[in-house]
Amino acid sequence: MVLPPPFHKKHRYYIMTIYREFIKLFGLLSIFTLITCSCDKSVADEILPKEEEKGKANTDGDIITQNGGYAELSHILQNLKKTKLGSNGQSDNSYSRLLLLTASDIHNDVERLKRMVKFHKTFPEYIDDAFICGDITGSSMEEWTGELNNVEGFENILLSVGNHDTYKVSGYNQVYSTLFKSNVTNWHVNQPEKAEEQSLCYYYKDYNSAKVRFIVLDGEHWISVDSENQKNWFCSTLEEARKKGYAVLAAVHRPAFTLGNGFNTSFNSLENESFGGDSHALDHMAECVDEFQEKGGEFICWLGGHTHTDYCGVFDLPYQSKDGSKYIKPFPKQIYIIEGSSKQDVVWQDCVKVPESRSQDLLNLLSIDVKSKLLVVYRIGADFDMFGRKKVSMTIDYANHSLLYSN
Repeated sequence: MVLPPPFHKKHRYYIMTIYREFIKLFGLLSIFTLITCSCDKSVADEILPKEEEKGKANTDGDIITQNGGYAELSHILQNLKKTKLGSNGQSDNSYSRLLLLTASDIHNDVERLKRMVKFHKTFPEYIDDAFICGDITGSSMEEWTGELNNVEGFENILLSVGNHDTYKVSGYNQVYSTLFKSNVTNWHVNQPEKAEEQSLCYYYKDYNSAKVRFIVLDGEHWISVDSENQKNWFCSTLEEARKKGYAVLAAVHRPAFTLGNGFNTSFNSLENESFGGDSHALDHMAECVDEFQEKGGEFICWLGGHTHTDYCGVFDLPYQSKDGSKYIKPFPKQIYIIEGSSKQDVVWQDCVKVPESRSQDLLNLLSIDVKSKLLVVYRIGADFDMFGRKKVSMTIDYANHSLLYSN
C-alpha cells in the first residue's frame, strides 16, 4: 500500500478552512460532539444509563405491566372469551366460554398470592374464577401463620387440598376450618351434606352460561376419612352433569396415575421423573370418569399440581404398584394438565424464576369452549424452561384428546 505524502502547509490550511466552515454551518452539533467526547465520567453518567439500570424497563414489579400491560392483556382475555362464530359471522351469544385463572403449590408465598389476586381483580369482566390446586400452606399446616387469610381477595379464590395441607394437623377438621370454613360461602359452590360437620373438603360449581361443571376433589382424605362416600358423591355428581348436558372439568392436587407419554408441547416437561401413581384416590377417580364417558358424558380434563413442574397429556400408560399387588388400566380418553408451582423460590422445577421479573409468577389462564370442544391454556409469568423452550399457549381438542397447537 502506498502512503500519501505528508501534508504540506497549504493542505493543512485548506483542511482548517473547510472545518471552520463546517463549524459555522453545524456549530451546535459539533460543539455537542466535542463536549461528549471530552466530558468527564460524572457528566457521561447523566447521559448514559448506569449498568445496574439496564433492562429495568422490563422488571417493573407490577404483574400486569410485566405480562404486557393492561391493553395487551385485555386483548388476550377478550380473545380467550370469544365464542364460536354463528352463521351470521357474529359470536354465538347462546353460551359463554369459561375462563379460569389457576395456580398450584403456592406454599405460603404471600407475595405471589397478592400478585395473583391483583391479576384476578384487574379483569373481573373476563375471569370467571380463580383457583389454587392444593399445597396452599408451607411444608406443613404447622407453618400456617394466617398471612394468606389477611390478603384481601384470598377469600374469593377456590381451593383444593394438597398433601402439605394435611401434614402435622391436629385432625382433619383443622384443614377444613383453616382453608374452607371462612371462605367457602364466598365461592358459591355446592358441597355434600354435612360438609362442615364432617370436614369434607370437596365440592362442585356450575357455570351455567358456559355449560361446565367444575368438580374439586380431596385426594388426601380419600382412604383415611371418606373413601366410599366421596366416590359415590363423585359418581352421582358426574351423572347429574351428564343429564344437564354439562361438560365436566375436575381437579385433584396429586396426579392420579402414572403420567402418560405426554403431548408434544413445552407445557409438558422434558424432566421425565414420574410423580404419578401416589394419590389415594387413584383406585376410583378414573373409573368414575370412564363410566361417565361411556354413557356419553363430556369430560374436559383433570387439573393437578404437586409435581412443581408442568406436565400434560393423556393417561395412556397403566399403573403398576412396586410390589405388583395393584394394577390400574390406562385411560387414554382422559386428559391431564399438571401446573407447575406458583411459589417463587421452590425446589423441583424445570425453570428459573428471577425475582422482580415476569418469571417470578407462574399462573395459567384456562379457557374452555364447549361448542368448539377446545381447551386453551395461556401462561402468565414463567414462560421459558431450562430446555430453551418458550411457553406461551396451547390449544387442545378435548373431544378427540389431541393437541392442536402450541407455541
